[in-house]
Amino acid sequence: MNSNQQAVSKEYAAIEQLHDAIVLYYNQRYLSSLTLAGAAEEILRKLSNEAMSDFVGADVEYNQADTGYTFAAMM
Repeated sequence: MNSNQQAVSKEYAAIEQLHDAIVLYYNQRYLSSLTLAGAAEEILRKLSNEAMSDFVGADVEYNQADTGYTFAAMM
């Protein structure tokens, strides 16, 4: 990593994306706002699934078609 680069966590990146999405929304830049919000949602969903898997001891997956979580026992 060179001196111009800075390491950030996935969570921090998602929060920054959400913040920027809100600013863009209020500036009536709806498409850009939606794109950034969607990117943040994907990161946060993956982090949430990882945390949920650790908590319940099972593989967890969010099924957007059913708008719910599914659990599979770890083998």
